[in-house]
Amino acid sequence: MRRLVLGIIFMLLSVVASSAAVAPSPVHAQTYTVNPMVSVSPSTVPVGSTTIVSGTGFTPNCWVFVYWQRPDISTNGIWVFSSTTGTLSFTLGFNPAHGAGTEYIAGYDSSANRWSPFSAITVTSGTTSGARALAASVNPIAAGATTTVTGTGFSPNNVVYVQWTRPNGSAGHTFVYTDAAGMFSFPLGFLASNGCGTEAVVAFDYGTNQWSTPYGITVTGC
Repeated sequence: MRRLVLGIIFMLLSVVASSAAVAPSPVHAQTYTVNPMVSVSPSTVPVGSTTIVSGTGFTPNCWVFVYWQRPDISTNGIWVFSSTTGTLSFTLGFNPAHGAGTEYIAGYDSSANRWSPFSAITVTSGTTSGARALAASVNPIAAGATTTVTGTGFSPNNVVYVQWTRPNGSAGHTFVYTDAAGMFSFPLGFLASNGCGTEAVVAFDYGTNQWSTPYGITVTGC
C-alpha cells in the first residue's frame, strides 16, 4: 500500500511539472502604465539634414509603425521592432523636395493597439555648419601615393556612395558606412597612368538623398 501511495504522489508531481513546462505565461499578459511616446533630437532641423527619432513606452519586442506627415502634407512611415524595454530609435532625413514647415510624427503600438501623441519637427530652409563635407589627409599628392579621404556631416550610421573622376576622365567609386557621428574615411590611391591634374571627389548621402559639394584633389608628378 505504501508503495502504491508513493507511486501516485510521484505521478502527480510529474504531471504538475510537465504542465508548468508547456504552459508559460503569455509574453504580453501584463499591464503597461507608461504611455508610448515619440521624440526627436534635434527638433528643429534644416532641409537636407537628419534627426534621431526615439520611442519609449511601447510594448517590448513588438512591431511599431512610425508615421510622419511632412510640411508639404505628403506622408510616409516605417515599421520598427521595439527593444526588450519597449524603446526604438532610427534616423530620419528631410528631403528639400518636401519643403520647410512643421512635420508631425507618431508611433502605433501594434500589440497594444494604441498610438503615441504626435511630436512636431520644425523643418527650416537654412543650412548648418555640419553640412556634408569632404577632405583629404594629403592634398596635393604625388602620383603613385595614397591619401585618406574623410567625410563629415553625413547621416549617422548610414550608407554613403563616394565617386571620383580622375584627371584623365576615367572614374571610380566605393560605398562606405558612416559612424554614429556621421563620419567616414577610406584610403584612395593615385596611379600615374590616370594622369596629373585635379581629381574630383563627391559623395551621395542615402540618409538625406543629397550630394556633397565636389572636393578637388591635386595630383602631381606624372
